[in-house]
Amino acid sequence: MLPNDINQYQVFNKHNYLHYKEKLNLLLDEFSNSTDKLSSNYTPENIKFNSLDDITLIVYKGNIVAFASVLSRPIWPKNVSRIFNRLLRNKKFDWVNPTFGIISKLIHDHQIEYCKSIGKDYVFLSIEGQKRNYLKRWTEQANEYSPGWSLCDDKKWVCKGTERNCLQHITYKKISDTNEPFPL
Repeated sequence: MLPNDINQYQVFNKHNYLHYKEKLNLLLDEFSNSTDKLSSNYTPENIKFNSLDDITLIVYKGNIVAFASVLSRPIWPKNVSRIFNRLLRNKKFDWVNPTFGIISKLIHDHQIEYCKSIGKDYVFLSIEGQKRNYLKRWTEQANEYSPGWSLCDDKKWVCKGTERNCLQHITYKKISDTNEPFPL
């Protein structure tokens, strides 16, 4: 069982995770070969580390607990980044956290701080499929921890193309003092 003490975890970014690179590649490879419906999102072809703005790697006692990335795309305004991109929780650990638990808090804090440091105005999470209720619960719990999250009523286009998986549910947060409305 993972502890609820946030101080027992280590958080690494794109520049200092290299000690765990081999373990991370094994974890991603294992998941990409699983029967999970999103497993193809985690292949080396679909996670191009050089094109990610940053990563968050959470480690507990030398074991990778979770991975997520920060992503910017040319189709989004330059002042917006997607966080919690390609979130992967290590299935070897029992998960009893609430929807927005320790892992979400660690990723949230690390990635929002990173996005502020590079001058972003907004961050967002998106989820494909019919999981709006999950994202609603996540948004409610995130707002208890760090107010300012807003769940969009309608799905938004997050990638080029007309595939259904490009139209996703979104929750977003303003992280600067901009007066510009959320641009997606």
